[in-house]
Amino acid sequence: MITMKSAITELFGMKVYTENAVYVGDVEDVVINVDTKKMESLALGGNVNQEVLDLTNYKGG
Repeated sequence: MITMKSAITELFGMKVYTENAVYVGDVEDVVINVDTKKMESLALGGNVNQEVLDLTNYKGG
């Protein structure tokens, strides 16, 4: 039986790609909303592709 704990820990270290198969980075942390039981965000580390994550014109939100 797969529990949420084991399923979440399997995400750490996984490589993340865009829908166009461009490498973004490796999963370092996962934020889970315990009320909705859904993943809200991932923290990426490793050799993060800065070209994909260019936030120069990001205004917040």
